[in-house]
Amino acid sequence: MLIFIPEIINDIHGATFTSIVSVLYLAIFPTIIPYVLLAYIVKSVGVSDATMSLYLTPIVSLLLSYLLLDELPTTLAIIGGIITLLGVSLSNFFQNT
Repeated sequence: MLIFIPEIINDIHGATFTSIVSVLYLAIFPTIIPYVLLAYIVKSVGVSDATMSLYLTPIVSLLLSYLLLDELPTTLAIIGGIITLLGVSLSNFFQNT
C-alpha cells in the first residue's frame, strides 16, 4: 500500500543498499515463503491440520534461537512450549477419535 503514497518515491531513491536488501529479505523470507508453504500444506493435509501446525511456530522459533543464537529459553517460554505441545496433542487425539 505504500506505493500509493506520492512521497514514497523520494524515500526509495534515498534508501541505502542495506535498507533495500533488508526490506526485500523481510518480504521474502518471513512473509512470502511461509504463506506459500502454508498454502501447500492446506492443499496437502487440509485446513484443520494445517492451522494446527501454526501453533507449533513458537516452539520451532524457540528451538532455532537456542540452536542458532545460543539463547537459553526462559522458564516461562518452556512452560508455554509444554502447554502448546499438550494442546496440539490433545486436539489431534480428540480429532482422531
